[in-house]
Amino acid sequence: MRPGSTRRHHPALSLAGLSLLALHLAGGANVGPGLAAAPAAGDAPAPRPPDVDAPPPFVFKDQFGRQDGPGRQRGRVVLLLYGGPASVRRMRAWEEQILEHGVERPGILRVIDARSLHGVRTEAEVDERLRRAAAPGASILIDWNGDLARGYGFPRADVLATVLDTQGRSCGTVTGPVEREGLSRIRATLARVGGEGSCP
Repeated sequence: MRPGSTRRHHPALSLAGLSLLALHLAGGANVGPGLAAAPAAGDAPAPRPPDVDAPPPFVFKDQFGRQDGPGRQRGRVVLLLYGGPASVRRMRAWEEQILEHGVERPGILRVIDARSLHGVRTEAEVDERLRRAAAPGASILIDWNGDLARGYGFPRADVLATVLDTQGRSCGTVTGPVEREGLSRIRATLARVGGEGSCP
């Protein structure tokens, strides 16, 4: 604009600009195509949690070459035990303690997070170690890429136990060594989900 010149304001454009500003100040989510209200100063968007309402149909191989996983157990309530490569005996302790007090037996999945073994152990070596560490005939599935941890948002833990409903959703998780409070929680979750078939 040249010095001393005047600009004419188009009434319709001014009105549209004021409307957008009002929507923005009022916190409107969408103020136009592709536009969103900016977050207030100091508000960082919260990270989006993993979508555990519709988990992928995970399937893994065990130490005998058999395939199983949450993707094969849809329609059943499942006790899933998950942990690092050295946690097989602790998984067994959780399983025995959870099921010893007359809980109706759910499907059982035992899975190791084998990400730490990439480039360290071959598949054959891992299979052999699991055959020695597990109870005779017990299947231990091998999650080489940490898919379960990412898909369900599992915390890093030596071992954890969770209940999956008939849709494969995680309904309640306990971690750490076997202790009374965790056992009570996971048994109560098993009883609830076993009765209803889905997460409360």
